[in-house]
Amino acid sequence: MTYYLISQALAAIAVALDIMSFQFYRRHYVLACLVASTALTSIHYILLQQAAGAALMALASVRYAISIRYQRRQLMRFFILCALVLGVLVMDSWWSLLAVAGSCLQTYAAFQGEQVHMRLSMLVGTCFWLAYAVIAGSPVAMVMEALFLTSNLIGLYRFRASLN
Repeated sequence: MTYYLISQALAAIAVALDIMSFQFYRRHYVLACLVASTALTSIHYILLQQAAGAALMALASVRYAISIRYQRRQLMRFFILCALVLGVLVMDSWWSLLAVAGSCLQTYAAFQGEQVHMRLSMLVGTCFWLAYAVIAGSPVAMVMEALFLTSNLIGLYRFRASLN
């Protein structure tokens, strides 16, 4: 099996975790799924030799793990700074900026205590990651990000409906 096929298999598992994530009502369950999903996606990008995506997804996995318990603004700022520095250090193409933007927006989202703000920020950040996946040439990552958007929208709708 080639590295490419292995990367696509890992991304497929991450897809399942992403779809599950936004169907949970409890914030910490959403974030726990995202810890595993982003770890697998990081390995996926390593196998595709996409340094920026790999590094930023690894950082995202750590960020989600920490944000399960803590929503402090200082941590949010720290992880945004880490994403910016890491993005500059591993930038290998202009499209690395898409990954950096997506990472920063999803960092903001992860540290939001309020569900709607978290989900809307995730939505916008995912659009940047979708563009990155398209340019990086990973069909499963493209599907993953598109399904993540869809799942997030469904979860947002369900969450809003449960408030009424």
